[in-house]
Amino acid sequence: MFSSPLSRLTSLLLTKVLGDYIDGLDSRSFSISILSGQVKLQNLSLKKTLFQNLEMPIELVEGYLGHLELSIPWKALTTEPVIVRVSDVFVLVKSQDPHLELSPQEMMERAFRTKLKWLLFAELTKADMPPEAALLTETQLDAPENGESGYFEKLLTQTLDNLQIFVENVHVRLTDSVTVPDQPRAAGITLDRLHIQSANPDWVPSYITVGGETMYKLLECTNLAAYVDTKPDLIEYSSIDQYAQAMRMAMRFGKHHPAYVVAPISAVIKANISRRSEPDLSRPKIILTADINQVELALDSAQLHSILDFIAGLSTYKSKLRHQKLKPPKGISP
Repeated sequence: MFSSPLSRLTSLLLTKVLGDYIDGLDSRSFSISILSGQVKLQNLSLKKTLFQNLEMPIELVEGYLGHLELSIPWKALTTEPVIVRVSDVFVLVKSQDPHLELSPQEMMERAFRTKLKWLLFAELTKADMPPEAALLTETQLDAPENGESGYFEKLLTQTLDNLQIFVENVHVRLTDSVTVPDQPRAAGITLDRLHIQSANPDWVPSYITVGGETMYKLLECTNLAAYVDTKPDLIEYSSIDQYAQAMRMAMRFGKHHPAYVVAPISAVIKANISRRSEPDLSRPKIILTADINQVELALDSAQLHSILDFIAGLSTYKSKLRHQKLKPPKGISP
């Protein structure tokens, strides 16, 4: 097992971050897996608090992550990429009554959680750091190399530049039976496959090193779609396996199904990114070239009304949250 200040800090950060979203994560075994460079997790449940900081009238019904794999070549970070593989992400949320009032305790908890998110990384690198991570001193992380920049900074930059991300089978679905109770609706986003990787100037996937003024990123997307179903079937299940299967089947509309507002899109996007820190008026910072098979958009009156109803409910909810902070507690009158 390879252990270094960098690997221990990475283990700490990932354990903390994923622990906020994944229910029942075994922090000890997860940390050990990260230190070994190979992490494989299956059949994970997302925490019910996932969307509580968004200030939206929605709540998580069920969240499922079928497969999460991390491959971190600690002994070869300068020659091999870090690979992240995620598959079978199924998230089911439902709308809440936009007129629902939060208790003062819930308001305080939401504000507290939001503040914690902003301070997370600052806290992790200070008071919340375990004793062994104290080895990450400025001398170790910023040891000069070639008189230009710290070793840690260059290694981190090169690792992030070569990060490969594979995502497969994503379905996020919102059901709304509150806005118009006798007319339930459902809306969602589906994705079959997403792959992000680095490339050379000829757009051939490859490992890139620090240096040069340009970085090339290749993004391949298969069957990204959005739908609004005004006559949806219910997602019924009695076990997590049945839930995953139901969500998987619910994302398989026919290609020209009327529920689609954006029919499945497949694309290859090439990003030419300037690495120069100083302004360069001779070219944009990012140049994107997209090869898209075709784009089909459709929206009927029922779908439009469904979208407008949800936006109106969202506006009502946000306005209520702003003014509820000024409302005196019950039992106190002016």
